[in-house]
Amino acid sequence: MIYLPLYDGVNWFEIGVEKGAKIEMPKMNNPRKGKKFVFYGTSIMQGGCACRPGMVATSILQRDLNIECVNVAISGEGKMDTYMARALAEIPDVEAFIIDPIPNCTKNMCDSLTYGFVNILRQARPNVPIIMVEGPMYSYAKYSSFYGKYLPQKNYEFHKNYLKLRAENPKNLYYVDCENLWGPDN
Repeated sequence: MIYLPLYDGVNWFEIGVEKGAKIEMPKMNNPRKGKKFVFYGTSIMQGGCACRPGMVATSILQRDLNIECVNVAISGEGKMDTYMARALAEIPDVEAFIIDPIPNCTKNMCDSLTYGFVNILRQARPNVPIIMVEGPMYSYAKYSSFYGKYLPQKNYEFHKNYLKLRAENPKNLYYVDCENLWGPDN
């Protein structure tokens, strides 16, 4: 697997091989063809914070789980627009949708757009699980009045919509709160 730069274009690309070597198709599907995870979110999900392309969260999951991960995360624009939900719903053979838009959304967006966005996916793909992920409370947020105040409010609105959606139909809808996003080393 070759990971190309996330933010720089490639003008020239060469692969060096030893004399007499052959490049052949892999003996196993990697990633496995067919079902795929579809990730939607912000530049964080896109890989804007990864130290190199292979360290993007979706790239790591794809290698570890041997399943195709479609990364539809958009820097600054993961704002739960209706047209994006419709576009995601058209992707074939989806195993699960993972939705992580909170850092790009305002409190009002989390309140007014979440329900419709998720419902478009549910109506188009009623048997496909949807995993809603809260915005992470980064370590510095505890010391920042802006993040410390507004992130919990955005998460609250997002979660409120999750509860409403779950009350209507609990099937295939999951929620990851920010408390469960960090390991013991944070």
